Amino acid sequence: MRFGFASAQEIGGRDDQQDRCAVMRGPNQALLVVADGMGGHAGGAVAAQAIIDVTADAWRRAEGRVPDPARFLGDLVAEAHHAVNRRGEELGCAPRSTMVALHLAAETGATWCHVGDSRLYRFRNGRPVGCTRDHSVAQLMLDLGELEESEMAGHPGLARLIRCMGGEDAPEPVIDAANLSDGDAFCLCTDGLWAVIEGKEIATRLVEVPLERTIRALVGEAVARGGADCDNVTAVVAKGNAYGESLLRRVVAAVVSANARGIW
Repeated sequence: MRFGFASAQEIGGRDDQQDRCAVMRGPNQALLVVADGMGGHAGGAVAAQAIIDVTADAWRRAEGRVPDPARFLGDLVAEAHHAVNRRGEELGCAPRSTMVALHLAAETGATWCHVGDSRLYRFRNGRPVGCTRDHSVAQLMLDLGELEESEMAGHPGLARLIRCMGGEDAPEPVIDAANLSDGDAFCLCTDGLWAVIEGKEIATRLVEVPLERTIRALVGEAVARGGADCDNVTAVVAKGNAYGESLLRRVVAAVVSANARGIW
């Protein structure tokens, strides 16, 4: 599996970092996870950390080998939800969080799940080909035509989730899958990123190398655009070795053509 991995986080304009993320690797497999503790509930950071801890423990038990990723992710969400509630009981608070996770394997392809409004973007050869659908009031309004995509960032419905990790009701995760190609890339991120940087721009930026510097710059740009009240920003990226090659060829061809016409 020829994929590179990178992650970056910034606290933004908040007093504390309630986002958590992790990249776990095994023999020809990898597991990526992002959790965004909900600041409106006490213990947001506690909830997000509980999700990461449970994920790491489940990965250790699997010894980096997951034959049935969809079942693994479904069980993981259930276990993490209960862990969030246990942490809350221990600390006397009501922690909540979002969660998005991606499993990659040469044999089974890409399998992902999400609860809440942390997103997974899927790209192929420098172009967006898919994105998870938020579990939020803002997303419902968008689906009904009552809100434009460009209006989501500042809308109060953005912070009102209809599914989350933690609480009385066990969340029903959305689980999906796709085949893998070397020209694929995936970005798991919190709303601190996607609310200010569109998927098309993320796709283009990921063509740049090295990946670690690119993702740090992307997260830094989100903080700059978010301004003084910027949310925590977290992104984790998996990028195939051939990602963006066709895009680069088009750019080079355009430059060559422009030079031939004397534009540059």
